[in-house]
Amino acid sequence: MSRDCSDPYDGNILVSPLGEIPSNETALKVLTYRPGRPEEIELIPRHVRLHHLMKIRDLHIPSMTERQLLQSVDSMVREGYRVRDPRRAETWTSIGGERRQAIDIPGALGAAVEGLSGVGKTQACLRSLMSFPSQVIRHATFPKMVGQHLQVVWLSVEVPASGRSSDFARALMAAWDEATGSKRFASWLQRDKITDGMRALEEWRQVANSHFLGVLHLDEVQNLFKLSALKQRKARQGSGSSPEISVVEDKLLCWLLQLTNSGRIPLLVSGTPDGIGALKKRLSTLQRINTCGYHALEPFRDPKAPMFSQLFLAQLGLAGAAGTSDWRVAVQGAGSTCCL
Repeated sequence: MSRDCSDPYDGNILVSPLGEIPSNETALKVLTYRPGRPEEIELIPRHVRLHHLMKIRDLHIPSMTERQLLQSVDSMVREGYRVRDPRRAETWTSIGGERRQAIDIPGALGAAVEGLSGVGKTQACLRSLMSFPSQVIRHATFPKMVGQHLQVVWLSVEVPASGRSSDFARALMAAWDEATGSKRFASWLQRDKITDGMRALEEWRQVANSHFLGVLHLDEVQNLFKLSALKQRKARQGSGSSPEISVVEDKLLCWLLQLTNSGRIPLLVSGTPDGIGALKKRLSTLQRINTCGYHALEPFRDPKAPMFSQLFLAQLGLAGAAGTSDWRVAVQGAGSTCCL
């Protein structure tokens, strides 16, 4: 069989089920959702039309930042699979627990999403992750293995409010069993309390590595830190001193670094400006978590701002009036805020 030189992943069995690499146009199309208009709306009683109106909450027009995020996530997953190609002996050596790693294999990629509470960080990340054809892929055959094998493309977990390794491990295990439909971690989850969080995290990491987890998304990363109260932070800003930052568990943060370094599992983190700032400062991980992009989601701050009133709102009204099925045409020219 001849080699396809146009394929940067050379037939990697982990990458093939992910479909084509998304172009700018494809990324925007995947992220866009426009609820359908009810037929003969003028014949629907007003009190019923009000309920149809609630569907407008489902409307989603992606920003340029979201499009870039989707492509960053896609690159993270594919590149992570390139360096963990199951046809390579080094891949199975790493999964087997041996620390020896080829010099030409870099650590995993990372990306960060920052924004104020309610700006849509979680939804932006989930929409990007769900752009893949499937979260879990079942292979009938697999290199260097007999029988079927399960590949988990992505997993999304919210960092527990406690910020402790035991609660974090429980969240990871519960998310894993829910995504795969298995009871792999049932013995852990049946316990009233996980007393050894780090041992539980190590077991989870081994399972995630052996099933080739494509990317781990950690939401609300600010919960890893003990951030001072808002009033105290503002007082320090006025005095010119740095805000107080303390970590809940140092070992947990070290484990996350090992996950990307030796585990080579790409990491996507999302959180408030305080949380992302603390993560970068506390661990000096600016380069690690930004290797595949730093994405800041900004809300519309003023209804009279041209970006909102002249672009987004005007084009939104045009699309509604036209009733067009091609949302890209309806919002053409909406710039970076509405970039279809």
